[in-house]
Amino acid sequence: SSNIQVIDAAGVPGGHSRPSLPLYAAAGLLVGLCAGLARILSTPSDRLSISDPEQLASNLQLPVLGAIPDMAAEAGILKRIGAPAGLVPTKNGKSTPPELAAWKRHSSLMTESFRNAFASVLLSNHTADAPHMVALTSAVPSEGKTTVAVNLAVLYARSNHRVLLIDGDMRRPRLHEIFGVDNTRGLSHMLKALARHTAFDIAE
Repeated sequence: SSNIQVIDAAGVPGGHSRPSLPLYAAAGLLVGLCAGLARILSTPSDRLSISDPEQLASNLQLPVLGAIPDMAAEAGILKRIGAPAGLVPTKNGKSTPPELAAWKRHSSLMTESFRNAFASVLLSNHTADAPHMVALTSAVPSEGKTTVAVNLAVLYARSNHRVLLIDGDMRRPRLHEIFGVDNTRGLSHMLKALARHTAFDIAE
């Protein structure tokens, strides 16, 4: 006789109980994200940004045509060296806007930087002729496309070239404000007219 009773018969398991693949995958993903964020936060900021033209050329493997200082940096430099107040540009000064530096401020640091960039653009064609077309763009808004375009156009015109400056910003055009001209008709009207003529030629 025995006091042991079989309550339920043992069954064969259908699979392993450990490890749990979904649980381990989720834990690994979470740990990886935390480690990546910790790595980014612990990395010095100077390694995540570009601070000089040589670093830009090294990272992108592209030649740097010029480096243009902003007006605030130029004003700070001129104040530190004790330049006369008339030569120090103002941030919102109507007489010396940065877009017209090459036109109205011939002896400024910004104009000299634009002259160097203009010379690099002329020599980038590897021929005796200057480039017939130059397109300017940027990754994000408000990086100075209009300022660079206007100053390069002024320098092109001063070197006895005929210049056609086209503002391709359909949302926030500014060239008409800089030169004080009417903006009732522009690039969009010309593109529409060109599209109509092209459709008419195809139909015929």
